[in-house]
Amino acid sequence: MLLIVSAGLFTACDTGDGTTLRAPDPNAPPATDVPITPTTLEVVETTAAPAETPTLPAPDESSMELLGPWTDGGEIDPLYGCDGSNATPALTWTDVPEEATELAVTLVNESDVSRGEPFVHWVMWGLDPARTGLTQDETPPEASLALNFFGNVAYDGPCPALGSTAVYRFQVHALFQQIELANGTPAAEVIDLIELFSVGQGSLVGSSTR
Repeated sequence: MLLIVSAGLFTACDTGDGTTLRAPDPNAPPATDVPITPTTLEVVETTAAPAETPTLPAPDESSMELLGPWTDGGEIDPLYGCDGSNATPALTWTDVPEEATELAVTLVNESDVSRGEPFVHWVMWGLDPARTGLTQDETPPEASLALNFFGNVAYDGPCPALGSTAVYRFQVHALFQQIELANGTPAAEVIDLIELFSVGQGSLVGSSTR
């Protein structure tokens, strides 16, 4: 009878995978729950280094000087507006930053913000940074023109409402990155990139009365 019981015990300890566990020792003291003493782990907070984000150079509004046929703040000759020949004025500039890879020129009516931003008359970009100016009515072959707020891919000069005076700002912009947009892109889109890439600007303000 003892033999049969012993055999039963060994059978019960068969794990089913071909191995046999050792039978419990009947003389061993009863098992007890042993409290586990918690181990204090030193947790060191590590912060992964953030990916490098390119730092855009801050525009320097006064880094360049822009000169034209009138003194800054003076009256713009009607020749350059809708009552004249609508010709672009001859412009010259100085102090182009060394990091400039491209130049752009713009004309906006600062008195007309009916669209929530100055009315854009002219945006031209893609100019060689070695340039120091433009002759009257010059559009260099490498340059691109934006679609202005008149709906023209062209320069449209000062043209205030009859009986009114408006203030216009011509600007030259030095850009650290080239603008890769097609000719005829809406002016607002081009100006957004001009402001983003600008490393220097020069401006010439004038007024026009009709």
